[in-house]
Amino acid sequence: MNMDINFIERIPFDLDPQVIGELLKLRSRESLMDILEEQIELANNVAVPKAAYFETPITGIDGEDVMFCNETFRSKMLSDLVKVQQKIYPYIITIGMELEEKYQALDDIMEQYILDGVQGVILSQATAFVAKELKEKYGIGEVAFHIPGELDDWDLSEQPKLFRLFGETQNDLGVVLSHSNLMKPTKSVSGVYYEIV
Repeated sequence: MNMDINFIERIPFDLDPQVIGELLKLRSRESLMDILEEQIELANNVAVPKAAYFETPITGIDGEDVMFCNETFRSKMLSDLVKVQQKIYPYIITIGMELEEKYQALDDIMEQYILDGVQGVILSQATAFVAKELKEKYGIGEVAFHIPGELDDWDLSEQPKLFRLFGETQNDLGVVLSHSNLMKPTKSVSGVYYEIV
């Protein structure tokens, strides 16, 4: 399998307390905004979002099956979405264990709620960053994504197959799968991007 996997070691992010405060409905309450400021400072010091992605040709589509990288993935929706495509872009994006470990150590429910929200914002920004970089690198237009476990269409049991495509890069990302194929760190996403035509 000849693939050029792009690994992003540290994805930049920008945490605006006012925006996150509104998102989390903190209503500018001073005590909650103080907690938010603390969690943002923690995230800025600790979080290391990472990603890996690559371009690969689609080698076949047969009914609900989509073939790429010598693997077959079953998803009716993905099959329909990429039937006029020649390329697909597998990816894994994570905020990293560094911040998740801090989250797990918290015992205050409000701190947990706020840090969980901060982590969600970082993951959202990381996902947007990867989509933008991917479009620029491969000279393609707007992209959309599809993920294992979505809408009972692409079974989560195919997650290990997707992960295997990344070989040793999985170790650099630090994302592992549980026995039920859920990702750890929990603030991680994986799937495929495809160009919207």
